[in-house]
Amino acid sequence: VLRWLAEDVTVHNDDILGGKMQLLLKGLLASLPEVLPFLYKLLELHFGSALAAANAQQGDVARQHANTVEAVLTTLQAYADWAPVPMLHQHGILDAC
Repeated sequence: VLRWLAEDVTVHNDDILGGKMQLLLKGLLASLPEVLPFLYKLLELHFGSALAAANAQQGDVARQHANTVEAVLTTLQAYADWAPVPMLHQHGILDAC
């Protein structure tokens, strides 16, 4: 949902009229201090869990965690297209990726 929200506002925005685009971008930007730490925690948790499951020969569990890692990275890619780089760095996103 977070990925689609960012993409809808920043990429697929042909149907957004006038000042509403600026208002939506402003809202997305204001949400970054909460969204970025959440995504970072998901990435950290599921990456570690995927490695642990793989080391324990739990292929299905490792795949589930890896799918979550992939989803988080795809979401971060959508945000990285427009989010301020200092904010990405501040929340550890650049170091994690």
